[in-house]
Amino acid sequence: MFPVEALCPDNKKFICKTFYEVFPAPSAVKFFEILENVTPDLVLLDILMPNMDGWETYNRLKAFSFLQDIPVAFLTSISETTEKDYAIEIGAAVSAGGIGTNG
Repeated sequence: MFPVEALCPDNKKFICKTFYEVFPAPSAVKFFEILENVTPDLVLLDILMPNMDGWETYNRLKAFSFLQDIPVAFLTSISETTEKDYAIEIGAAVSAGGIGTNG
C-alpha cells in the first residue's frame, strides 16, 4: 500500500499511522498551519476540538477551492441527533459509527 497523506486529530493518530503518512494536528490552528505545506488525501476531524470545533474547521476547510474535494471524516463520541442533523445539512454522510463526508 502506498502512503497517503492524512491530517488526523492528535488523539486519533494511532488509527492512521500504520498505513498513512500522518500529520497530527492537536488543534484547528495547527491544522491550518499544516495545510500551508501539505494537501492531504483525507482529513479526520473530531467535533470537539480546542479553540475551534470540528464544524467550524470543516467549513473553513471547504472555503478553500483547492481543498473542497478532499474527503473529511468526523471521528467523534457525540451521538446527539442535532449533530447528525447538522452533518446531513452540510452534506456529510451519517452512519451509526460516525459522521463522514466524501468531498
